[in-house]
Amino acid sequence: MLFMNRWDIDQSVDRFRNHPVLGKATKFLADFRDEVDSHSDGWCHWPLPCRAAKNLQSLIQSGDATEAAFKKAIVPIKSFYTRRGDKAGMKFPKIAPTVKSAGNGFAPEPPELDAQGVTAAEFLEQFFEFEYCAECGKDADEHVAVGGPFGNWFAYCKAGDR
Repeated sequence: MLFMNRWDIDQSVDRFRNHPVLGKATKFLADFRDEVDSHSDGWCHWPLPCRAAKNLQSLIQSGDATEAAFKKAIVPIKSFYTRRGDKAGMKFPKIAPTVKSAGNGFAPEPPELDAQGVTAAEFLEQFFEFEYCAECGKDADEHVAVGGPFGNWFAYCKAGDR
């Protein structure tokens, strides 16, 4: 049985928050998990909802999804609600509207501050204060800072600079 625990689901929600399909898939799974937790001993102790969410969990873990695949993955969850969830007093989670990704494909927006309280602009100024980029030979004005998974910044050359 495929099982995403609370931490796995929360990490996926954060990782895919700006992905057009996986963003709403992970939010839906988190809401479903919370609904299960509030009406039972918990997500980890009641296997029926987890089995119903198997396709959705597989879709999320694959990291690549389409709208059609998402709709297909929630069919077993709808069946679970028909058979058991409604009787337990559970409410079907709302499906969030589609999030438009920034730029081409999946490009999450960077956080305002990193773990040390430094903005993206400050990071770029400090990073390129004494030297130019080894890849494109340019300075901070020709780069973009992207927030990393551990609250730090990464500098990338702007498109077309290489």
